[in-house]
Amino acid sequence: MAKQAARDGEGPQAGGGSDDEDEDLPFACLLCRKPFGPEPVVTICGHYFDSACAIKRFAKTGKCFACGASTNGVFNR
Repeated sequence: MAKQAARDGEGPQAGGGSDDEDEDLPFACLLCRKPFGPEPVVTICGHYFDSACAIKRFAKTGKCFACGASTNGVFNR
């Protein structure tokens, strides 16, 4: 919830692209369980995946692996 508030500009980190953003990044992809590649992505529901894994997952189903919410094919870096 705090991650979503920060993205929406409502949390304590709002307004500043701080170095703390890396602290929110999990250490590994939830799908392949390997450390993130050079370009991890985040779904609109706030879950992080390796970009290749996210695209493969979206090709099978449009739902987030972590929570089941619809991703609408939106992945941000």
